Amino acid sequence: MRVLIASDDTALVAALLSSLRHRGHAMVPVDSAADTEAALAMHDFDLVVLDLALAHMGGASLVRGLRERSRDVPLVALAIGCEGRERIAALDAGADDCVGRPFSIDEIHARIRVWSRRDFGSGQRLVRHGPLSFDVVDRVAYFQRTPLKLSRLELTLMEALMRRAGRSVSKDVLIGQLHDGGFETSMNGLEVYMHRLRKKLPPGPARIATRRGIGYCLEMDSEPQLSQRQDGPVPAQAISCL
Repeated sequence: MRVLIASDDTALVAALLSSLRHRGHAMVPVDSAADTEAALAMHDFDLVVLDLALAHMGGASLVRGLRERSRDVPLVALAIGCEGRERIAALDAGADDCVGRPFSIDEIHARIRVWSRRDFGSGQRLVRHGPLSFDVVDRVAYFQRTPLKLSRLELTLMEALMRRAGRSVSKDVLIGQLHDGGFETSMNGLEVYMHRLRKKLPPGPARIATRRGIGYCLEMDSEPQLSQRQDGPVPAQAISCL
């Protein structure tokens, strides 16, 4: 999952990044209300974790503004105590859930699992492309019904390609996805990882194609084309038309 974390609490953000990236989620941290709005305007996220203390004007106002811009993305609010008026105001403003401090990282991850199941419960949990499928909740890639043995880094690349199957994905986007997942690499390193990922995909119609000067594309091999040339004698019908 791609999760936006909006908080200026550096200790909290560091703990969330370390724990959730280890579990395979792609995390994008922002530390201001303006950056939160900009991130939601420019990118798609599966979940937003919003620290209500981020907004000096009041957490409920920030939640309301974000909900007007992104109506569908699940939003989990973090608040001191998360009881009484603050909790009610955040939920009334459009938050889907509210977690009170102090809380454990395991509790946050449990809430993420809950909302990921709800978000993908209508059949979108599995992203499919030909014989390949990717479970975005449990983060498992399948060929037909057989799980593929992929590393966390390879799963991150696979998810990025599966979500954009049939379209070119730039190297910059893929490196950004790896960075969000806690992996640092270069253009040359990305090529090495893509080579390894290709080798782990079973033979079949789905393949990772290189788009020179752009990046990569998960595509399906087209049906073999009939040759325009005919060997052997020219049919009589063709002779009669000459």
